[in-house]
Amino acid sequence: MATSAPPCIWGCHKRRSSKSSSSSPTTGDGRSPTTGCASPRRYSPSSPPARTPTMTNDPAALDPAVKVDLWRQRFFEAQAAAEEFILGVHGDEGVSAWIQANSRITADLLQSQRPAGESATVHFMNRLQRQLLLYDSAVTSEPQPSGTVLRNAECGILRYRKQAAGAGVKLTYASPCPYCQELNTAIAARYVESDVTVSCEQAGDGCTWRAESRHASEGDAAGPPDRGGTVD
Repeated sequence: MATSAPPCIWGCHKRRSSKSSSSSPTTGDGRSPTTGCASPRRYSPSSPPARTPTMTNDPAALDPAVKVDLWRQRFFEAQAAAEEFILGVHGDEGVSAWIQANSRITADLLQSQRPAGESATVHFMNRLQRQLLLYDSAVTSEPQPSGTVLRNAECGILRYRKQAAGAGVKLTYASPCPYCQELNTAIAARYVESDVTVSCEQAGDGCTWRAESRHASEGDAAGPPDRGGTVD
């Protein structure tokens, strides 16, 4: 999860007046005396229309590494904008409601995207691992008898937030971890198989996610099946 600055930190957009420029007074240079915005010039024989600027060269294609950084930044900005708005307008109750709505929407989306022959649990854990790898987290997947364990030794999302804070960005949350854990466990509760429990344990700048099947745990506790052999 990427939680960060209010939208104004990344760059605000000034609102234009709802009135048309034709009804607003302008100065001699064609600017509104209240907003300072230039109004469009009307064509007249004494005032020829301004030329429309044209681009002489096509922009160079972005380097793949630059694209990756840009997508990270855009996702970070969008998430920050949503969180800042919800928290500022609706408070903690709004954040909780958003987590429930987000988990429902995401679980429905995962259901439609799941590859044929892949379990919902495997699909969910793979998605979570890719999400962590998107920010270069040090994450590994370990199959266990009871399910799957994702070990996130160093979370790249936390590292990215620290870099943003060092650059003067005001972060929305002191830590994104509680939000991330609550959201992803809520998604899992709606999506994975009914006998599977997904949980998370945080440790330092990392965390461990577990997807455990109750049936597998019960089988381990019962020991190996009786194969009908004799005891000497």
